[in-house]
Amino acid sequence: MSAFSPTATVPTIATALILLCAPASAMPKDTPLPGSTIGTVGGNFCAVKAGTSVFESTSEGVQQVLIDEIYSGSRGYLLTGLARFKFTGEKKGRLLFNTTSGYPDDVRKPRFSNYRARFKKNLNRLKLTFDIEFPGCTVRFIGKYWD
Repeated sequence: MSAFSPTATVPTIATALILLCAPASAMPKDTPLPGSTIGTVGGNFCAVKAGTSVFESTSEGVQQVLIDEIYSGSRGYLLTGLARFKFTGEKKGRLLFNTTSGYPDDVRKPRFSNYRARFKKNLNRLKLTFDIEFPGCTVRFIGKYWD
């Protein structure tokens, strides 16, 4: 008689799959997660430069990301530094940059959409993706963070 039991294995596999892709709410709170961004290019000179990044989700529900460099398109603005997410829906809102005084509001507070944070609990790794929408162009942000 075999020790293998298909009915006992199925729940174990399902549980393992759920743990591998835990929701963002399972990610560590009040702990800056170091990581990096993957360079991406959108249309009309929009780009996210590959570089270092830090992500933090606080116990008060604030989410913020430290961004190396983003180019806002043909208008020629460079964004860098800390940006806080201000959600207006489940996957959209505005990014609020702290270091861009003198820039127009639609540049220093660009819209974001398609927000997704996937935390792999067993690896303590977070993948963050969202689209940044500037006037005339949209660029994809991809960040990978680990504890």
